[in-house]
Amino acid sequence: MGRPLVLLVLLAGACGAAQVPRDLPVAKRLDLAVERYHAGAHLDSAQRMVEVLAALPEDEPKRDTAQYYLAASLHRLGLAQAAAYLLIEVLMGKRAPELEERVLASLGHMLREGDIDESQLGGGLFFGIDLGELPADISGLASYYQALAELRHGFSPHAKKRLEEAARGADFYAWKARHALAVMALGQKDDAAAERQLRAILGDPAAPRGIKNESRTALARLLYERKQHADAFRLYVASDSSLSHQDEVLLESAWNQLADRDEKRALGSLVGLGAPVYGRALAPERALIRAMALMNLCQFRHAHLAVLEFRKQHGETLRRLREREPLEGDPALVGAVAQRDDLVPERATHDRLVRERARARKLQSKALARYVLPIYELGLARSQARLKKQEASAREQLAAELLAVDEKMGILDYELGLGLFRSVGGPARSTPGSHGPSDPGVVGFRFDGEYWTDELKDYSVLVDDRCVP
Repeated sequence: MGRPLVLLVLLAGACGAAQVPRDLPVAKRLDLAVERYHAGAHLDSAQRMVEVLAALPEDEPKRDTAQYYLAASLHRLGLAQAAAYLLIEVLMGKRAPELEERVLASLGHMLREGDIDESQLGGGLFFGIDLGELPADISGLASYYQALAELRHGFSPHAKKRLEEAARGADFYAWKARHALAVMALGQKDDAAAERQLRAILGDPAAPRGIKNESRTALARLLYERKQHADAFRLYVASDSSLSHQDEVLLESAWNQLADRDEKRALGSLVGLGAPVYGRALAPERALIRAMALMNLCQFRHAHLAVLEFRKQHGETLRRLREREPLEGDPALVGAVAQRDDLVPERATHDRLVRERARARKLQSKALARYVLPIYELGLARSQARLKKQEASAREQLAAELLAVDEKMGILDYELGLGLFRSVGGPARSTPGSHGPSDPGVVGFRFDGEYWTDELKDYSVLVDDRCVP
């Protein structure tokens, strides 16, 4: 009769969490919860860890071990925000030095996977703390974020030394440190050092794609300021950043080509910016570039029409700004801010918190849900405050840009009025390539309104130069 009873107990253990006797010592219950984690039973392990934490005093060092394994289980349950909160608590507590390496490794993995954002680490997390000797794959992460924290607090020499140490590594954060050093050199007006560092990143096939694109854009801006427009344009064209970030590259490329008197490629970049994915962006500079390019070609009437189109498109927003109405009441500004994740980086964190909170509410373990939901409520309250502040700042920035462009449009329109009385060529004078590609090896196709993502940087507007030579 004993064998069926044993089989029944084994089946019960396989189908669900076994009941742990209440009188079992807390240390033993912690060990069992760790065993369940390593066995892949993350929900059961997390529930056991919550019970262990409820039984441990606040000053008990074992709490850090329990929080670490609870965070690890929550991450595997799709609750990365709560996991990061607990890991940061362990790191800030400084009660378990033996866990620091594993905590940093977990945070680094979550960052690389996009589960959390860099801003969530905060400036105070790594500032002023000594993490001691760490393995090479962890020390780069720690050094990089410690350097950023020191920069925010005004300790530039310390930050630079720490970045140089991190840059000597071979991990992902070594590349981020190298790019940060180049940006520091640009900020210190050491353009030669910045160019050398940026070109070293671009010339290394091992450099990560994202860091290469950031370095490529930074170098293109530097070359633009030096009026090396052809070299800058080649860098802009070579960018392979994601579609959502290509608008910045296209806009800067248009300014670069306008400065290089390549109006047809400048106007072509504006065609690319007309793709539906960029439709809600405010981007008042587009109209300014269009009007300036057409004026350079003595296409005064079309340039004037571009000014009128700008005033028609943004007239209501400009009226609100001049009458000092609240910015949050303007639909165009609100819609434009919704498109600018670069101005509102908190939005991604807020959206992750909302999604994960919904997931936490559906947890099978009610005790675990009761434990993690307050973490999400706190995180959302803080995130909403940051989000509101960033959105207000973004509206102010876009409003200032719109007013600045409107002022330039007024001056430009005055110059256009004078231009109408200038002599222009009788028959239109064609610029190279104005009726087709000037390079016989290039094949051109007429634009039919259909956008292809791999062609956004290749458009060229065939327009006549009507200026008298």
